[in-house]
Amino acid sequence: MNPKACKNCNACRRIYKRGNFSYWQNKMLYCSLIKEMTKAKGGCAHWSKKRREYDLSSKRFDAVIADIRFLLAYFEGK
Repeated sequence: MNPKACKNCNACRRIYKRGNFSYWQNKMLYCSLIKEMTKAKGGCAHWSKKRREYDLSSKRFDAVIADIRFLLAYFEGK
């Protein structure tokens, strides 16, 4: 197994196909640096480790609280 494969690269994104009733993952990935479709097991000189980033800002939590209040008011009316 290649640790520097496209499936582990920060620049590669998963592509989804739409079917009649749902979505499926495509086996190919899209590299945002070279602007091409790549294979998951492929690799290139632009490889960088995939970063996990989380948005824990108060602005995002305020939006979530507002959405929950809206849903509670909506479902109480039904």
